[in-house]
Amino acid sequence: MKRTILFFLSLISLSAEAQDATADYISFAKAYGIMRYYSPNHHTEKWDDIDWFKIGYYYADKIGENTAEDVIKEMTAVFAPDAFITSKPGNRNSRVSPDDLSSYQYRLHTGGGSISVQDYSPYYKEIIKCSADMPEYAPEAGRWYSYRLSDNLYLNMQSAAKTGSFSKDDTEKALKEAEELWDALYDEEGEYMTEVISIFNDRTYRVTDLMIRWNMIQHFYPYHREDGLDWESQLPVMIGKAVSEEFDKKDRNTVFAYWDMLREVYSPVKDAHLDIDGALSFPGLPERYLTKCYLPIALTCIEDCIIIDGSEMGIEKGSRLKTISGIDIEELIKEKSKVISQTNKAAERLMSLYEAISAFDRDSVMTVGYITPEGVEKTVSSKPSYYRPMSTRTAKPVFEVKDRCMIVNLCEREAFDDGFYDSFMKMYADTAPEAIIFDIRGYPTYHFERILPHLTDKELSYAFFKVLKTALPDQKNAGYSEDESAIIPKAPYIDIPCYFLTDYRAMSWAETVLMLVKGYDLGKIIGTPTCGTNGDVTQFMFPAFNVMTTGLHASYIDGSQHHGIGVQPDIWVEISAEDHINEKDAVMAWALNMIGQTTNSILNK
Repeated sequence: MKRTILFFLSLISLSAEAQDATADYISFAKAYGIMRYYSPNHHTEKWDDIDWFKIGYYYADKIGENTAEDVIKEMTAVFAPDAFITSKPGNRNSRVSPDDLSSYQYRLHTGGGSISVQDYSPYYKEIIKCSADMPEYAPEAGRWYSYRLSDNLYLNMQSAAKTGSFSKDDTEKALKEAEELWDALYDEEGEYMTEVISIFNDRTYRVTDLMIRWNMIQHFYPYHREDGLDWESQLPVMIGKAVSEEFDKKDRNTVFAYWDMLREVYSPVKDAHLDIDGALSFPGLPERYLTKCYLPIALTCIEDCIIIDGSEMGIEKGSRLKTISGIDIEELIKEKSKVISQTNKAAERLMSLYEAISAFDRDSVMTVGYITPEGVEKTVSSKPSYYRPMSTRTAKPVFEVKDRCMIVNLCEREAFDDGFYDSFMKMYADTAPEAIIFDIRGYPTYHFERILPHLTDKELSYAFFKVLKTALPDQKNAGYSEDESAIIPKAPYIDIPCYFLTDYRAMSWAETVLMLVKGYDLGKIIGTPTCGTNGDVTQFMFPAFNVMTTGLHASYIDGSQHHGIGVQPDIWVEISAEDHINEKDAVMAWALNMIGQTTNSILNK
């Protein structure tokens, strides 16, 4: 709400003409998404995301010289011929006889975007013929649904429309004209960065880009309720960014600023899978990537402090971070969190911290202020030189045996080798352990799915995954299809105590494992809550900066919420600053202690 108020206050300084254009863009953005996704023009079935981007650009370019109402009417003539515009909600229905139902069709979306895994596509769209036996999420044939575009502008559209309403010639003509306008946006013979900058300087491009990104979340993000997401109020914020003069500057910093702006406008979406790809992959121009670089230090957030591991910069072991370039680190974390989409506060804090020590320019100099273990305040300067944040994590063997306990470090690189399962079964048979500790503090090997059948004597269901099914805008009357796959028990049954170590780094597949552990009582979970983001990742394509986000909805078998909460440990154990400095694994020690093992080998290694 605050952002919406600030946006409208900023309009006071704009001319009346600019205000009208901005309001028109907002109305058009809504109409575009409704027609694109939920008007069943079957002549667009083979269009991809970039084709639709060109269409959006083509019609958005008409706004200014024309009102939103005029442009929307022009678009409906092609993509929703039976639609009409009113100044208040329309109310029109026509009776469709049972014999005539088959001449109507609707578009069904199972999620949105795409996933590039062979023989696996839970995200798709299809045109379906209407019938007497329609699912609850399907639109009614003969009904015009009324959608508010502004206070005095409503789009009234059939989402179950007659097949014969749509013209192939008009549809192909619209795309051809859109492609011609799009091709004129850049010069393939021009200097690469100059051309890229000119594209981001184009206001119509920015409007098109942001309105499509808004529609993507509005219609397909599966966690609106869990996030408490008021996405409607984010549209004027995004359009306000699109028309901002800050992106009219003709220098390369405009491109970097635009990327950061995208991350900021997505931040209300609390999704750890959400990622804005740094690729500049405009059709006709060579693909390039925006990359940030980082100071040569590793950082760990523990308790109320941030521990620095920065021997490369001469920073004493166990030092605590205080400032970056003279700015208090807590202030920086608060500022940088504006571009972070996360479900877990610990993960958000760490990612914000790494934003604070990053830069686009490798020649920039940053000063680190820190306090040594002896309490002495010091500073040291360096250029950011690493393309990825440094990590303090040291490699561990995949399998360890301590007394009668088998420890399996599932997140190690070697655990992803094809022989992992056979090695596990052999180690288990050879050592006959009294208990097993599975370390899932990170992303575990997918080979663990072959071990799960040995940990249970009953079938384990994946039904907590649900695919969103929509045939109407704004997820109205949304349905879900459950994952029907299951894990079938397999001999030998591992009937010994199992313990699972976890923290905020466990997300996605790691959380799938732990949700099964929790739901079917497969063992004890020790550590801190997991990330709180689960479900397959889907991708939406753009001319630049593709977006990945969670596509499936996940909740516990009993229907209780997982998103934003994560899997809660049975025993909450955190690493202290002292533990970290002295390289003591308190979580592992707790697990060993619980199963009657000595902690000396861990605490005093």
